[in-house]
Amino acid sequence: HTDLSLIFEVPTGPSPYTYSDMTGYQQKTVVAPKGTYTHTFQGWQGGETQWMQVGLELNTPSGTSADLRVRAAASEEELEFAVWSPYFGPFPPALPTVNLSAFGAVIGEYMQVEVQLFAEESGSTPILKSVDVVASEF
Repeated sequence: HTDLSLIFEVPTGPSPYTYSDMTGYQQKTVVAPKGTYTHTFQGWQGGETQWMQVGLELNTPSGTSADLRVRAAASEEELEFAVWSPYFGPFPPALPTVNLSAFGAVIGEYMQVEVQLFAEESGSTPILKSVDVVASEF
């Protein structure tokens, strides 16, 4: 049952104080937000796929950055349980192309790439334009 009738009013004065942040002001001015983009790539069916490289095309205004990690498995279902690589980055100052052999052999028909984007406290945000991968069948 929803009753939208007024129960009582309390005078607050000209500058009420609250413990909460109903307007999101603190989120935008104190905490630098983070976003995540995840994409799954499929390699060769019926053969082994070794994932060699991940490249990002980014627009990173001053104070913003991104990093990435990967995981691979024989099926999309198994990806959920696969171990993530360590994070590569941050980009900048690192170049947004990662040689995956730094993590070891990344092998599986499917590879998932997760990109984290970090915004600046003032509101500038990075833009992820593309994710490119290089793989080899063996």
